[in-house]
Amino acid sequence: FLTSAAFWMGCNPIVFVGTDLCYEEDRKYARHIPSKKPEETLVEVHLKEGRSVWTQPDWLLAWDWTLELAKKYPDKRFID
Repeated sequence: FLTSAAFWMGCNPIVFVGTDLCYEEDRKYARHIPSKKPEETLVEVHLKEGRSVWTQPDWLLAWDWTLELAKKYPDKRFID
């Protein structure tokens, strides 16, 4: 939502801070909240360097949406 709001307000660049979209040791990074069983609620993804992490399906959708937005509007700068 906030990415969309920043985009339509004309922000350029749009900077993402502290957005890693994954769980570390079965807990959300920012709040250290224990997750439910990862295999029931999360999706395993494999990173470029070969390690695996768990993430939420809605976070993957948000990531894909952001990538598509950046491709559609190359004049906007997105910084992660």
